[in-house]
Amino acid sequence: MYGLNKNKTKVLKFPKEKDKTDTQLALEYALSSGAGEIIMLCSLGGRADHMLANIHLLSLGIKKGIIIKILDSSAEIRIISKSLDLKTAKGETISLLPFSEKVNGIYTEGLKYPLKNGTMVLGIPYGISNEAISRQVKIKIRSGLLLVIRNLIP
Repeated sequence: MYGLNKNKTKVLKFPKEKDKTDTQLALEYALSSGAGEIIMLCSLGGRADHMLANIHLLSLGIKKGIIIKILDSSAEIRIISKSLDLKTAKGETISLLPFSEKVNGIYTEGLKYPLKNGTMVLGIPYGISNEAISRQVKIKIRSGLLLVIRNLIP
């Protein structure tokens, strides 16, 4: 249900008690409206349950082939199912975590601890705190979902 406010801006209204978060409803609306990329701001602070829910919502973009990322003053977070090229600064911290039961065929370039055909398993976080050694980092995976966290503060 929606209406227009006094500035003729479309306002979507939903019941307070519902099965989806406000953020999920907003993302679904943006995706159905043809968004080509979505950047979620102010999505990591406050409550831990909301932060984790917002990270899980990044997977909505995978299904539609649309980049959705969370960006705040300390980090850029996204989920990949194929590949990602990042422009980085040397020394920047990048963490890779499995977001599916298993991630296979992980290949990285431009990181201090590179992977060649690596595998990560959910619940074992050994991909934390890797370090960019060049201005470009490349990450590719063969299968699964990989959470990529680019820490923007040293």
